[in-house]
Amino acid sequence: PEEDTAWVAFSEGLAIQASRRARPGQLDDDYFWYGHAGFEDWLSWCGERKDELVERFAAELDVVGSAETWFGSGLVDGKWRVGYFVADQLVAGMNRTLPELVAMDPAGGRAAIRAALGLG
Repeated sequence: PEEDTAWVAFSEGLAIQASRRARPGQLDDDYFWYGHAGFEDWLSWCGERKDELVERFAAELDVVGSAETWFGSGLVDGKWRVGYFVADQLVAGMNRTLPELVAMDPAGGRAAIRAALGLG
C-alpha cells in the first residue's frame, strides 16, 4: 500500500483530519510539520497553488514512484511533502464524518480519492 498513491493520500489525509479533530485550534502548520522549524512558508506556498497542485497530483496519481515524490523524500517544485497538503484538501472535501472515513477499507479509500479528483 505504501506505493499506492491513492491509498497513501487517503490514509494520510484521514490522519490529518483525525489530528485536527483530536486537537482542534492548533496552527495549521502544526498539523503538517508538528512544530519543526524551517517550513514557515510551506503552507502558504501550497495554498497559493492549491488548484495547480491538485491537478498535477491527479495527473501523477498512477505514475510509479509518485507516492515517494508527493509524500516521501521527493520534491514537488522544490517543496517536500506536498502530498500531505493535497491529501488534507481531498479528504476534507469529502464531507464525511470521521467514523465514516475510518470505516472505509483500502479499496473504498482509493475510490474516494479518485472520485475527489474526478477520476471516477
